[in-house]
Amino acid sequence: MLIDRHDPSKYKHEYDVRVRRLADFLSHMAPVKEEMGSSLVEFAPGEKVREHVNRERVEEIFLLLDGTAEFYLNGETETLYAGDCAFAPVGQPHSFTNTSEHTSRLLCVWWKVPVVSPEQV
Repeated sequence: MLIDRHDPSKYKHEYDVRVRRLADFLSHMAPVKEEMGSSLVEFAPGEKVREHVNRERVEEIFLLLDGTAEFYLNGETETLYAGDCAFAPVGQPHSFTNTSEHTSRLLCVWWKVPVVSPEQV
């Protein structure tokens, strides 16, 4: 049994917010670190997860655990509430802004999309 206890020192400053990467923990179970990853993001009221585009062939799904946030994806914005999920397809710029009055937490999971040859389609 593997347990990764919460520890504030596990958070690092990335994308202009506090990020706890979970991939190191997952890599104890399988060699997944290069093919997928996950993180827990904490951001204070008004803080923004810096806009970025994921690496080549990477998709990402988000679950807002606490708070309210504006989700920006490729020129469009949508309000997310605790429990809402959002998705960033390959190559799409995305970011989040905490619009609530307290710290928001966001669970992020990303994975590499396999290369598909024309014969496989």
